[in-house]
Amino acid sequence: MVGDAPAANLFIKLEPQGEGEPAWGYTDEQGRFKLDGPGDATGALPGAYRVWVDYRPPDPDPNQPIPPGGFGPPRAVQAVLPKYGRQTSSLTVELTAPRDDWVIRLQ
Repeated sequence: MVGDAPAANLFIKLEPQGEGEPAWGYTDEQGRFKLDGPGDATGALPGAYRVWVDYRPPDPDPNQPIPPGGFGPPRAVQAVLPKYGRQTSSLTVELTAPRDDWVIRLQ
């Protein structure tokens, strides 16, 4: 979520703080995501993680015109990327058990 609105096409990365494996996922049009891990792993193991995001535009449809804003991130996403990017994010989470209702709110 960017503010109170869902954000599509975000790449979400959870990097373990200490030992462990990373996890990642992509948001859909409703801002929902599922985490994957190395190999065939799904989800993230319990632990502390640093979270960062990046915008990954969908593959363009060659049969459609270029959208008015091009293929860059929407304005709301542009506003939060500097704060939550790979090099700058200080967002952390502590996962204690598997969940499928986790919300990341970027302000």
